[in-house]
Amino acid sequence: MDTTPNLKLPYIMAAQAQKHVTHNEAIRALDAIVQLTVLDRDLSSPPTSPTEGARYIVGPDATGAWAGQGGRIAAWQDGAWAHYAPVEGWTAWVADEDKLVAWDGASWVIAGGGGANPAPLVGVNTTADTTNRLAVKSDAVLFSHDDVTPGSGDLRIVYNKAAPGMTASFLFQTGYSGRAEIGLTGDDKLHIKTTPDGVTWREAMVIDPATGFCGFGTASPIGGVSVERSSGLQATFVAASPSVANAGGAGMIGYIKETPTVADARLGFLLFGSRRGDANFGDHACGFQGQAQEAWTAGVSHPGYVNVVTTPPGTTARSARWRWEGGGNYRPEADNAYSLGTAAFRVASIWAANGTIQTSDARDKEVVGGLAPFAGALVDAVDPVLFRWKAGGSEVRPHPTDTELDDSGLPVPRMETVTRPGNRTHAGFLAQDLKAAMDAAGCDFAAWGLDDKNDPSSRQWLRPDQIIPVLWAALKETREELKKLASARVNDAS
Repeated sequence: MDTTPNLKLPYIMAAQAQKHVTHNEAIRALDAIVQLTVLDRDLSSPPTSPTEGARYIVGPDATGAWAGQGGRIAAWQDGAWAHYAPVEGWTAWVADEDKLVAWDGASWVIAGGGGANPAPLVGVNTTADTTNRLAVKSDAVLFSHDDVTPGSGDLRIVYNKAAPGMTASFLFQTGYSGRAEIGLTGDDKLHIKTTPDGVTWREAMVIDPATGFCGFGTASPIGGVSVERSSGLQATFVAASPSVANAGGAGMIGYIKETPTVADARLGFLLFGSRRGDANFGDHACGFQGQAQEAWTAGVSHPGYVNVVTTPPGTTARSARWRWEGGGNYRPEADNAYSLGTAAFRVASIWAANGTIQTSDARDKEVVGGLAPFAGALVDAVDPVLFRWKAGGSEVRPHPTDTELDDSGLPVPRMETVTRPGNRTHAGFLAQDLKAAMDAAGCDFAAWGLDDKNDPSSRQWLRPDQIIPVLWAALKETREELKKLASARVNDAS
């Protein structure tokens, strides 16, 4: 054996001439590799003016006198470069980095946790790389407050990016393919995004730092659904209106007031309408509004009521129309102002424990005449009929073939209204017959009317309660005739 097994130092052989040459070569190698300190480990070409004894770890793709020596130790000794191949486990102190590195058999790596502050790469149970400089493979990762120094008891994890257009986020993956992301992605708004395949991303929620608006289902809190928190615990939800040019959105606005102090004070409301740049949703808004039914005292249970709020077409006069009272009654907000149903949209049935109540207080009426002059003529002219309704009822059901997209963009059956013909026979009057009889008798009163007063061809209606007095008057007239006949018969008999 000519050299030592580890450092490869030359032996002085028996009867060797010039033994000092071999000895000096070994001493020079020891001087190069024992207590190894290198000046640099990134250079790929030799420095132009090295000092005697200077050592380097040769960088990759080395050139010149270092060509083909990548990873080896280059030492400037006696005016020339000497190269030494490391053996696994060798360590070296890198002066320009103040780090201890070790040869792992293939490359130089940070040795024994040395230079952990800073450390270019840290891998826990896995290997870090230049993209993922910190890599951890573990069933759980714990970040806890400092109870050793001790610290303040707080814990804050900071994610800092260079500019608004950059990203600072949490990315959640399945099989290394993205599925959800939370953070500042491309701007300074807080985004929550999801994807089914790692390719097509959808905005689930966005919070605008300038306004505090929270957008759902869109990248823009104004163009999608937004939540606006302001004074009085108010929240505004705005949904997009892509079919309307330049529309700011349509949606709802909610409001909660904690301490109502007087009767009729607003407790809260939920309004639906078009924003169109109007923060108060004044464009055809409607919804529900809660009111206090009496002055409230803190800590005491009090009654309240709910109003149905609408805005008539062509106006911005949003106001309460119908009221659910605290006791459970449902009534119009204004007396004698609104109808239940229309000529084209009728209520199928009205069930009540007692009969229909009509206002008949004499203090509410101004008597302008009687029915005697034309009651009999109307009875004679109008014949009651038996009939079946052409539309006996309606059923709302899924269409057998047609579909439409739901709020999630998925196809669902389109709901359709199907009219079924009437089956049962009814007894009643025809509005057109009553109108003809009234015209012939030269009278006009509210037993008959038009759905649209300005359109003579609109649907006609009649009010059975108005016909009862006609029948009553005709019956009285008949009774008077019977009395006269009975009196005449008595006189003839005597």
